[in-house]
Amino acid sequence: MVLRRRRDPGPDGGWWYLLQISLWGRLELPGGRVVAEPAPVETWAPAEVCEPLDGQDYAEVPTERPDHSSAWLLEEPVGGGEVLVVHRGDCAAPRGVTRPAAVEEVRQAVADGAVVCPVCRPPGL
Repeated sequence: MVLRRRRDPGPDGGWWYLLQISLWGRLELPGGRVVAEPAPVETWAPAEVCEPLDGQDYAEVPTERPDHSSAWLLEEPVGGGEVLVVHRGDCAAPRGVTRPAAVEEVRQAVADGAVVCPVCRPPGL
């Protein structure tokens, strides 16, 4: 499953995908019983080595580079319990799901408790 993508800030600027696959893992139950159970594993892979899997729906996965990036990104952390994070549009630090945002939306998010990224430190907020 593809969780998200991000652009590499390096000189090539290629796309990377955060993938999640299930591998069999060892689970020890109370009483010493051991069973095999699927365990999710996440890893980043460059787009050029990723191929679609039969039976998977990729309708929501972006496959083309945008002509321009948004000036702002809002990061919605995966797993809940965390706060919204505001990033510059070119920031490579997000680990959760990001979406482009207009400046008004970003300012409202900050007013509602969102934090600014400590890496890109978006100005003017």
